[in-house]
Amino acid sequence: WMLSIGERLEFVHCFALEQQSRKSFDAAVMDAIVSSFTVIEDRQRALEERKRRQCALAPLRPRTPAAHSDARSQKNSRYPTREEVPDARVAWERLWPEYAPTEFTDRVVLTTGVAQGWADPESAASLGEALLERTTYCAPDAEAKTLAGL
Repeated sequence: WMLSIGERLEFVHCFALEQQSRKSFDAAVMDAIVSSFTVIEDRQRALEERKRRQCALAPLRPRTPAAHSDARSQKNSRYPTREEVPDARVAWERLWPEYAPTEFTDRVVLTTGVAQGWADPESAASLGEALLERTTYCAPDAEAKTLAGL
């Protein structure tokens, strides 16, 4: 029954009864419980102090870089008029169902890029079997796979 009480109270403290040899068993058990709670409180205080220090150091940590604005600009005269994307909407994780950008691929991508191999043709169907053998990464920490191997 002592073990079940200890598990419910998440005791992780070892307590030796031999140190309590002059006390009754009940008093020794009570000392063990109090001692365990003291250990838990000490750990909580240390955790809170660590959190306080982390908060104090937060301003010194590198900040997340500002959202890339050049990629959302009209700097390139060949671009069609772009919908303005506020910084708060840049992250892909945020849903924005109303967003409907104009489809645009520069001719250089479709000519030079395809010829040099750093871009695909407009129709992926023309790639045929080569597309199935291409190495693909599904996430930053994912292993490389081919479409044929998925």
